[in-house]
Amino acid sequence: MTVKTLKDNVALVAGVVLPLLLILIVWGSQKIAEMAVADPAYTLVYSDLGTSGGRGFFEVRVKDGHIVVRAKKQKTEGNYTATSHPTLVAVNATTGEKKTVELTMPDNAVEGEFVDMPVPEPFASMTIHKGDTAPDGYTVVDSYRFHGGLARDVFGGRQRGGLFISKNGRNILVATREPYWRVIDVLGWSEP
Repeated sequence: MTVKTLKDNVALVAGVVLPLLLILIVWGSQKIAEMAVADPAYTLVYSDLGTSGGRGFFEVRVKDGHIVVRAKKQKTEGNYTATSHPTLVAVNATTGEKKTVELTMPDNAVEGEFVDMPVPEPFASMTIHKGDTAPDGYTVVDSYRFHGGLARDVFGGRQRGGLFISKNGRNILVATREPYWRVIDVLGWSEP
């Protein structure tokens, strides 16, 4: 195409360039807004109860700022057995460091009754700020289909479900939910 042809078709050139420029401006403003948000100052702590065998056999909660774990043995009626063990997880989203401890049934567990069990380190020494929102403003977003902004909404793309932390447009994937029926319970936030 020559310059004369472009001058003759100004409306066509503007019709192609202006929408692309608008998309670039919107995408750039989203990226600038994300980069302006400070890194998370707290570590997210959650329990991953797996796809079966977690809930009902283990109870993980926060009491007075500390994690409490209780367990009960499964009744022996029927053929159902637990196929996964629950896990305590602490994720520092800034560094990507993940600490995990798998929970196992204690020897003193009673069939059909909950018994307290010791909380393994490093979780026993953590002080937990309970809730979905950290003191620094990051919030947990638990979603099977997470939308990542205008560009992804317009053009599609891979949208994964899972556990995100979010603040002012910045979204950080903490854990995937594969398969989507995986049971993840947010316990709260700990100082790193």
